Amino acid sequence: MNHPSLGQRSAALNESSKAHLPLCAPLKPRGGDPYFGLSRSYWYNLERKGYIVLKRLRMHGNRKGRVLLSMEDAEKAIELLSQDSKVVKLGGCLGTSNDH
Repeated sequence: MNHPSLGQRSAALNESSKAHLPLCAPLKPRGGDPYFGLSRSYWYNLERKGYIVLKRLRMHGNRKGRVLLSMEDAEKAIELLSQDSKVVKLGGCLGTSNDH
């Protein structure tokens, strides 16, 4: 009997969980987004820094519209930022000296 390896099972699980995420999610004016719990201003800052691209929908002639967050961009940004934070934490610990 051929059983899938742990890596194959986790990849399949990851793909099935992505199937439940929408392509884009609206950024609400108040509160965090329903998928990651991050605020609207946090996503705006990530866009300003170049980590993500927000999609803006507005009908011709309207002043207001909707701002959508691409789930694929959001996942990539979170993965990248979590890797960066690990490096910064290690660098901070290794780079400081407690010897006085």
